[in-house]
Formats: sequence, C-alpha cells, structure tokens
Amino acid sequence: MKNYLNQNKLPEENREWNRKLEEAFRLIQITIAKIQGFQEDESLRYFVYSDHRKNPKTVSTIEQVSTRFCIISLGADEIGRFSIAISIDVSINEKIGRLASAGLLRRLFESTPGACEAYVVIHSFSQDCDKILYNIINEYEAGVPWHQLKVNPMNHI
Repeated sequence: MKNYLNQNKLPEENREWNRKLEEAFRLIQITIAKIQGFQEDESLRYFVYSDHRKNPKTVSTIEQVSTRFCIISLGADEIGRFSIAISIDVSINEKIGRLASAGLLRRLFESTPGACEAYVVIHSFSQDCDKILYNIINEYEAGVPWHQLKVNPMNHI
C-alpha cells in the first residue's frame, strides 16, 4: 500500500502539516522553474516530473522533480506523515551560479517554517544529479508512464 494513503487516519493537525508541506513542495518547484528560466544552457532547463502515485512499486515517494542541479521529492512515512527530501548536485554553483544556489536553499527553508522544518531533509550536498536525471530520462524514453520530461522556457529580461 502507498504510504500517503494512510494520511486519512492521521489527526487533523498532522493532515494540516501535510497540506503545508505539499504547498512548500509546490513553492520550491516554482523556485526551481524560475532558476531554470534564467539558464542559457538548455540542458539546465530540463526537468522530469515523476508522479509516483502511478508507480506500482513505489511506497513512500509521492512526487519528485529531477534537474541537473537538484532533486526534490515529496514523500510519506508508514503512518502517512509527509516530508520533503532534497539532494543538491556537487557542482551546483558552477552550473547555476552562487546566487541562484543560495536562493534555492533560502526558498527551501522559507517555505517550511516552524514545525515543518523537522520534515525537510537534505539527503546530499554531493549528489550526481546529471547521472540520476539522465537515468530517469532513459526510463521516460522507454515508456515509463509516471515520468514527464519537460523544458522550462528561457526568461528574457
């Protein structure tokens, strides 16, 4: 059974935290899209959105966004409490610049104030996001239905 389905058994207070974490996940997705929009290198604007609710093998991951510079996922533990996990590419500063990197981390923590912070985990600051993204793109190209490959448009100032 998918862990997120257990949230209906949680007290209202916990379901409210889940809603806040879902909202934070969306805000972080928007921040990633904005950062990508300022990247001239089109490959830095690629992302894969994965809806793991459609993946019969996934138990804890609900949604995931994978880019060349970070991977963020929304998941749920066995009792249905949500959490956000993020992995940062080891070369993030070289890929998107120091200001954008700092902005991403700032948004991560601004989006999850108070008790939500306990449910935000940075898995790694030394992830090889390129390798993971390209593996997911290969799955997408092989027809995996829960992955969607997209390219954010370039912002013109």
